[in-house]
Amino acid sequence: MAGLISFAMPNGRLLVETRMTPAGRAKGFKGDSPAPGEGLMLVWEETGIRAITMQGVPADLDVIFLGNNGVVSKVVTLEAEIGRAVGAARYVLELASGEAARHGIRPGFRFRWSES
Repeated sequence: MAGLISFAMPNGRLLVETRMTPAGRAKGFKGDSPAPGEGLMLVWEETGIRAITMQGVPADLDVIFLGNNGVVSKVVTLEAEIGRAVGAARYVLELASGEAARHGIRPGFRFRWSES
């Protein structure tokens, strides 16, 4: 999985850029803010404990932790510059604040996509 993923959601589409390298994951949204309907998917090769920090991120974000099967285990809204969350995940999805609620994303929700 690399590049862009488009998820069809009940309230519109989410267009998500994937970040698979340590440098790409570390950059996240530092110095940038996602538009509604857009986000980043941080990807690791296997599930582990992931710490997400908001230092350098100018806007609040919804941070969604997903396991190997794409099932959401945790959803948190982090405050710009100071927020921090930790969770077990293989994938972490970052969206503009409020997007998770708008699309009904909560623990147990399953994202589906194909990897090539």
